[in-house]
Amino acid sequence: MRVIRAQNYQAVPWKNGLGTTHEILKHPESAEDFIYRLSIAEVTQSCAFSAFPGYDRTIMLLDGDGFVLTFADGQTHALTTAHRPYPFDGATPVSCAVSGGPSKDLNLMVRREVAQADCSVLGAAGRVALPPVLGATRLIVALAEGIAVRDSGQTVELGRWDTVSEPADETICESAGSVLFFHAVVTPRAGTT
Repeated sequence: MRVIRAQNYQAVPWKNGLGTTHEILKHPESAEDFIYRLSIAEVTQSCAFSAFPGYDRTIMLLDGDGFVLTFADGQTHALTTAHRPYPFDGATPVSCAVSGGPSKDLNLMVRREVAQADCSVLGAAGRVALPPVLGATRLIVALAEGIAVRDSGQTVELGRWDTVSEPADETICESAGSVLFFHAVVTPRAGTT
């Protein structure tokens, strides 16, 4: 079980230079054509998003007033309610119009030809058991303090926006109250490694 603390996320400029992303993890770590990348972006102004052809993206508001996404075909999506994952094609040109002050959002990008991701927000009200998924990688991001993750006898306490990355064996998440966490399972597509 790999634990990445929020204070250790690496700040990098957006691909188009119009913002900053705090990279949580990327696999493989040194690859430009990564299989998946998890990050937290700072959105401080209305601007275009970077294009990522060949990638499926999931974005979720973490903090702030949010923004409205406008896609090349004219469709819009208001990302103004926290903790609601929204998937879209990374190749589609999209811009955002901020709704107020700065915001932070969680981004998961997965290279479509190699893998797929199943994303959700779950609550650990007491105890929740996450079933194993053969050959997959599990990503957990605590959306508040007070959650513990246990796997193979190891238990770790997570702070707000801390992340756990691990093989998708059975995992137990526990909390004293109702604590939300982002949960993604990244699964290789058949015929890939």
